[in-house]
Amino acid sequence: MQVECLLQVQLPWNVGVIAEQAKRLEQDALDTARRIAAEEARRAALERARIKSATDTATRKSTDRIRNEETELIIGNAISIMENTAFKKYEQAEKARKRAEEKARRRALEEDEEGESQSGREEEEDEEDDDEDD
Repeated sequence: MQVECLLQVQLPWNVGVIAEQAKRLEQDALDTARRIAAEEARRAALERARIKSATDTATRKSTDRIRNEETELIIGNAISIMENTAFKKYEQAEKARKRAEEKARRRALEEDEEGESQSGREEEEDEEDDDEDD
């Protein structure tokens, strides 16, 4: 009878204790799972932030490199075009100068020839005048 009494008193108490322990263990497991999930979420957020930062940095460097390369190419092309244009303008100016010099030289020759022919005519006229005077 004592055993029955003890079992009647002890059994419900043991079941209650065991149930509380099971509840506590389950709660601890849930808390641990929450902490693990929160830690994994934090790590994932940090990894995403790191990847985003690395991507932004790589994108910025790539963009800067492309801009520099394009700028060098554009400036190089512009310089080449300006050099070609300046050379063509120089050639045109040189041709115009040579034409002007040639034209001036021809004019000078024509004026010299006209001057000589006039002076030749004057000499002839002078000779004729001299002949008439004699």
